[in-house]
Amino acid sequence: MEFFADWSSLPADLINRIADRFLGTSDVDYYMDLRAVCHSWRSATQDPKNSPDPRFHPRHWVNINGASCRSSTRLLVNTATGRTLRQELGYLIRFMAHRPCEIVEYAALESGSSPTIFFFCKDYMDDNWVIHESSRKVYMAEPDSESLVIYEDMCAFPLIRLATSGIYTIRGADLGSVARRIFDLMRFYKADLAEISDNEYTMMLDEKSLWKLCVGRCFLTESAGKVLIIMKLAQGVVVYRLHTHNYKLEHVEDIGNCAIFLDLYCWCLCVNADKFPSVHANCVYYQKSQLAVANYLCMYNLKSEREERVDENFEHLLLDQTLSRL
Repeated sequence: MEFFADWSSLPADLINRIADRFLGTSDVDYYMDLRAVCHSWRSATQDPKNSPDPRFHPRHWVNINGASCRSSTRLLVNTATGRTLRQELGYLIRFMAHRPCEIVEYAALESGSSPTIFFFCKDYMDDNWVIHESSRKVYMAEPDSESLVIYEDMCAFPLIRLATSGIYTIRGADLGSVARRIFDLMRFYKADLAEISDNEYTMMLDEKSLWKLCVGRCFLTESAGKVLIIMKLAQGVVVYRLHTHNYKLEHVEDIGNCAIFLDLYCWCLCVNADKFPSVHANCVYYQKSQLAVANYLCMYNLKSEREERVDENFEHLLLDQTLSRL
């Protein structure tokens, strides 16, 4: 009992310094465990329920189990620190909401410390590819908004819709300009000549063509505060940095100590390679397949521009798993 009393009498500034270390690495669970020790430690630290501090919102955590997991206990990985955690998250309830004259087909959440929810509506539900008959409206709202803002853009709408498959929009950016830069890259690298039209608007009117262009080829992620566009080519990968103040594209050959993982569709994941012994920095990992051969994992080194098969080190990632951010 005396030992416990000594711990509870530690100075408040020391407790706060320890708590700040936990929040700095997004270990919010450790922070809550620390506050649960005694009343004096709770008094010395901020209560997450009443604090606007964005550090109380988990960052860098990825759900390895993905949507295929039927259990409420998920395997989480912190892409910045390499820490793994099995956590009871409860079951996520799928739902569909109805609006007058339109049906909410998708609801997606923009990533970031101040998330924005997007509603994707269309008039016709019988054909998943019928986008040209949609109103092309996107309903957006900030967390503290009292009403929805309608955003409508012929160029940006198909790209925003792909947010449900892992392509994220950029908060505060001109969504149409972001979309155009990505389409420019697709044309430059001839992503699919049979589907590309000379007319920008003709191409984007057909969602089926756009989906074939984007799915498994174009990825959008953030690394160290920079927006990266990753284009998966027939041979290798190219990475561009998008400058959001003027929407200029810059070819990137070095992403530092980061590594990027691409899935077969539109999800991608940027990790700190220093925290994962089997992961090499400045490399992009992705799956490939051949006739009569199961999917295998490759590593592409951005500096040497060489591709290497590495699936023996990542066999568990070739299972039917979906990576998803929290």
